[in-house]
Amino acid sequence: MKNRYSRRIAACAAALAFVFGGAGVPAGIAGGLDLSISASAYTHGDYEYALLTSDGTVQITKYKGSDSEVVIPEKINGRQVTSIGKAAFYGSNVPITSVTVPEGVTEISNSAFYGSLYLTKVNLPKSLKTIRGGAFSMCTSLESIVLPEGLETLEGSSFYGCESLSEIHIPASVTNLGGSAFRGCTKLKGIEIDSENKNYAAFDGAVYDKALAELLVCPDSKKSISFPESITKIGESAFCGCANLTEIAIPEGVAEIGGGAFSDCTGLTELTVPKSVKAIGNGAFYRCTGLKAVTIKADISEITYYSFYKCASLESISLSDSVDTIGEGAFSCCSRLKSVSLPDSVKYICDYAFESCTGLESIEIPAGVKEIGIGAFICCESLKSVTVPAGVRYIGDRAFGYYYDNETEEERKYDGFTVICYKGSTAEEYAKDNGFKCVYISTKSNPAYSVSVSGDKATFNWTAVDDAEKYGVAFFIDGKWQLVAQGEETSYVMKNLKAGTEYKAAVIAKFDGEWNMDFSNAVTITTKSAYPKVSYEVSGRQFRLKWNPVDGAEKYGIALYQSGKWRVKAQFTKNVTAFTSPKIKPGSYKMVVCAKINGAWDTGDLNNRAFTVTIA
Repeated sequence: MKNRYSRRIAACAAALAFVFGGAGVPAGIAGGLDLSISASAYTHGDYEYALLTSDGTVQITKYKGSDSEVVIPEKINGRQVTSIGKAAFYGSNVPITSVTVPEGVTEISNSAFYGSLYLTKVNLPKSLKTIRGGAFSMCTSLESIVLPEGLETLEGSSFYGCESLSEIHIPASVTNLGGSAFRGCTKLKGIEIDSENKNYAAFDGAVYDKALAELLVCPDSKKSISFPESITKIGESAFCGCANLTEIAIPEGVAEIGGGAFSDCTGLTELTVPKSVKAIGNGAFYRCTGLKAVTIKADISEITYYSFYKCASLESISLSDSVDTIGEGAFSCCSRLKSVSLPDSVKYICDYAFESCTGLESIEIPAGVKEIGIGAFICCESLKSVTVPAGVRYIGDRAFGYYYDNETEEERKYDGFTVICYKGSTAEEYAKDNGFKCVYISTKSNPAYSVSVSGDKATFNWTAVDDAEKYGVAFFIDGKWQLVAQGEETSYVMKNLKAGTEYKAAVIAKFDGEWNMDFSNAVTITTKSAYPKVSYEVSGRQFRLKWNPVDGAEKYGIALYQSGKWRVKAQFTKNVTAFTSPKIKPGSYKMVVCAKINGAWDTGDLNNRAFTVTIA
């Protein structure tokens, strides 16, 4: 069992490394570098070298000298040196501090100077055309380097991990720039692009295509970023490893987010994907460990392969009603995710979609779901039961009710796990085959009902159902359906709802002593925000506010926005609807008037409600 489980994880990591081009997964970085030593045929002084069969020129394959300040010869035995071979200076016993590459060299190969920790100065020739992947990777003391005009190719990971590199200028001649070329350069504030470059352009320190339509690279050290109005795509791994980025507003107009685009952005806490987005690549938000809330408004059909894998702080997700597939491992290892309400559009929950979501207590599987994949909810230790709709036709091996026992190296069943399902359904068969408890959903229908909202009250009215013993009103609270009222009446008024809040509710019936746990008739109700409408006037150094009374208000308060925070400056009883300030200093004052209802201030939509009073 252990080997099968371990192989699956390894296969996942390998696949993600492929998706991210070796940039999204740290283990994949080394995998993207070639540390093999080129075969050497000859030795000359401090160098081993090979003759290139294409033109008989020399490739340096190994440095064996003792000088820390290296000047590579232009010729060896009368032959032109044209390339620095794979890992040629890797593993040198000498702390190399400077390197001069001679004229005539056109290529610096993979990992040529990899791990030269003391290297601070590099002189590159005008003849240089290509810098291969990892060529200067992990040269942690390198603060700056001048890339020569004439350079054409700068491959991915070429300067990976150069944590002292603070500036870089891409010349006009570069036509091929690898997206991960400067990953791990934690002091690099921005990347400059020559204005004459025909392929690339810079905006706010980030690299774009020339049309400023696709963002290709954002430096790791950026804490915030602005976008050009022309942007339509965020490219693969564009923000990969930008750990300092704490917030980002993806512009409406972006149509595509590439694979691994925001992977390892550990500082992000909230994220909204706008409706304009039509495609999100695999692993787009992989291992964003600080991400707490995600809202996907995008018009997409699938949450792709391992999109939110190991987003360990994720507590809430909101998906658009265009999503029909939760892809493989999409929310795997999101350990703080307590409840998930999927849109009705979802039809497929793929293999390992919610694997190891250890905090998951409830999952609402929509009525339209047809398939639940292998291990979809395996190792969800807080999930004690699952309700499976009648339309599910396939449930994969160990889809739910199982965990991996590290001590015995076996997959085991959770004690007391319950499958809530319909008789004769695929879910009943799964429960019986795996020895789980079955609780059956009644085939008798819950009542049709209507809901009207007024102030802090919601009124439910329903029609009687034959053979119903009782009726109940249930609200979805803290990730669970909970009965808030039950009885034989056909109406109920729910009071003291919080203003400006969405609630999910349903009316169900009891038949033969069992509640019909089918919540497919649930509705979302929204109470109106109870904030006062304010008018104001200024007279000299004073201002006067007036506001309309709000139903159910216990108090009113005036708050000022100061030093980045809202601070309550005055409170009044419910009978007071006006205020005249004392004389105050000239300036602009951003403020808002709030009502307290049911013991809580209505703080919804503060920024739009706020107004600014200016004292001349």
